[in-house]
Parts: sequence; C-alpha cells; structure tokens
Amino acid sequence: MSHARAGAAHEALIGRGVLVNDEEGLKVGPEGLAWFRWMGIDAGEVANGRRALCRACLDWSERRHHLAGALGAALFEWVLALGWARRVPDSRIVICTPQGEASFRGLFE
Repeated sequence: MSHARAGAAHEALIGRGVLVNDEEGLKVGPEGLAWFRWMGIDAGEVANGRRALCRACLDWSERRHHLAGALGAALFEWVLALGWARRVPDSRIVICTPQGEASFRGLFE
C-alpha cells in the first residue's frame, strides 16, 4: 500500500471508530471487530501471534501514521490479494494499482 494511502486509511479508520487512539495507544474501537470481520479479517485469529494486535507506526517519508501490528499486516495482505497494490521486487516499495486507487477512494475517503 502506498505511504499516502496507508496514512489516509489509518486516519479514516480512526474517524469511523474502527480504531481508537487514546493515552494507552492504538486499539480496536467499538466498530472495529465488525468492520474487520466485514473485510474478511478475524481480529481474534490474527491476535494469537507474537505481534501486537494493532499499533500506530509513523511513516518517515509521509510523516503520517499507518496501521501496524497483526491487523495492519492482515489488512495489507488483503489489499495485495485483491490486486489493489503490488510489491516492487527486491524493494520495500509498494505501488497502488489503478483498481486499488479507485477502491481506496471508495472505502477510505
């Protein structure tokens, strides 16, 4: 997911109550479990790993936070599986596809 899209998604998820950012950090909000389930992501299942369920990670190039942790990874894999983004081989670069750009606007803006 491109840096700008990841930051916009993070902000939209907080704005909708899917994620809540408080003094304890980022956590799943009251709308969160249902939203992730709607996306086909079982938050309970991804929480069973060693990685934190969710946390905010500051993107150094955009100076915006994006969703990290197990839910961030699951959402990223979901985006890749749908063909909304693709990785550049031998790089950390992720490029949004035209379908992904349109889908992100519809889902997160």
